[in-house]
Amino acid sequence: MGIKPLYELYVTKLRERVEERRKEENWDKPQALASAKAVTLSPLNSNIGNGNHVDKFEKEEAEAKLEALDLLEKKYKDWGPLVHCILFRDKSDKWRIALSLTSDLSQVELLGEYSLDQSYIHMTNEDKLTISVNVWEDGNRLEIVSMCSSHGTHVAAM
Repeated sequence: MGIKPLYELYVTKLRERVEERRKEENWDKPQALASAKAVTLSPLNSNIGNGNHVDKFEKEEAEAKLEALDLLEKKYKDWGPLVHCILFRDKSDKWRIALSLTSDLSQVELLGEYSLDQSYIHMTNEDKLTISVNVWEDGNRLEIVSMCSSHGTHVAAM
């Protein structure tokens, strides 16, 4: 068992495209909503207040929230999904490999060593990354072979 960052299998252009889509879907909208909420609820945008300590504290708190949200935006980094890798021998003593982006293995298509059964998968519908596997050192090392191109080119690379 082990994990592999999916982005390590991607070519640069594919990783950049997927990172951009994931940022738009998973970060930009919630970040914009949080910033808008912090601004609209902020006493910075209000003329109400009599200059007491509570108003000063609320103003400092609002400024700190906006500063933290701005810092989070600048420091944003998408490390990408992790591929769960499970390697085992089946009842016929052949290596079988499950690669999954979730912990739910009920729908995982099992792979065998490419040299024996020519099995391959596409990790996601979006990336169409062709993946096959090799097993080395009596199961102590799993090689994930990936190619972001047609299947024939993938086979030729092996």
